[in-house]
Amino acid sequence: MLTDRKFSLTKKTEDRLKRAKQASGQSINQLANENFFLSLEKNFKVRLENLERPTMGTIKLDKSTWLGECQVVVEVALKNLYPSASPDEAAILWALHVESGI
Repeated sequence: MLTDRKFSLTKKTEDRLKRAKQASGQSINQLANENFFLSLEKNFKVRLENLERPTMGTIKLDKSTWLGECQVVVEVALKNLYPSASPDEAAILWALHVESGI
């Protein structure tokens, strides 16, 4: 579901997670995964019709690095929530979910 190319978080999220990393010692990708699942617990959902590309951060990683062992679960969750999303849209949706979990 997610693009095979490298993708990034939103700039706002990247900045917040960098500060959280300094405070907690956790890696940014671990923090991103935690925030993605928190967004699911909050029932966060984006309307695809209103999807605009936010300002993206500078850290670009591939999906296996961002998601690690959670890759399959995250992709299934995105596919269930957004069945018509393209892989590039799914990467933006993932980033918005991570942002909403903060």
